[in-house]
Amino acid sequence: MNRRELRQKALRMLDDSPVTPTFWGIDELNALLTEGQEFLSETLRGLRRTVEIPLRAGTMLYTTQGFSPACMVPVRLWIPATNERLVFSSLARLDMHRQRWMELTTSRNPYLWFLVSWNTLGVWPPAAEGKGTMRVDYIPWPDPLFDDTDEPEFQEVTQEVLVDYMVTLGHLKAWEPDMAAGALQRLLGKERQVGPQNNSQAVQPFRPTRGTSRGVYRS
Repeated sequence: MNRRELRQKALRMLDDSPVTPTFWGIDELNALLTEGQEFLSETLRGLRRTVEIPLRAGTMLYTTQGFSPACMVPVRLWIPATNERLVFSSLARLDMHRQRWMELTTSRNPYLWFLVSWNTLGVWPPAAEGKGTMRVDYIPWPDPLFDDTDEPEFQEVTQEVLVDYMVTLGHLKAWEPDMAAGALQRLLGKERQVGPQNNSQAVQPFRPTRGTSRGVYRS
């Protein structure tokens, strides 16, 4: 369904005109749809994307903005050349089990990764040579719908959750708590059917715009 069809379906379920609604503004409904997409990505993790980025010699930290401004959180890292999945760790674990890890270097590719902040991830050990790539699987913020013909990236069963999200908030605006509770129950029921999804933009080319600075790769 495209944006118009999702909006009109929600209006019918709210017992309003799908073409000229009296209780809703079109921009208000479009904003609810955008909010609903973000809700799905945050709570259901309904999308997955993958990007390959070049390994940088001696670089330990990479910013998510460097490979995708839409990245919400990375979930898996791989070395495609060896089909090796990096093991998730943390700064606390590295400090506990490898007290001199910041000083050590090796001649191999990274095999651990960790989060430093909401927009920075680290790998260890840093790559000895600037050869090859690293694949990052991440949960993205969904692409916004700018036009009525635009379709969400989510699969159709997930689009039904978007409609229920709009309907739930619609009943709350109309002071209809019982009907809002029913719509919320439908939403939660469909939520259990939704799993991680890949979309048509899953494998994205990497287009760097700037180089490295102090060992941190930035966009």
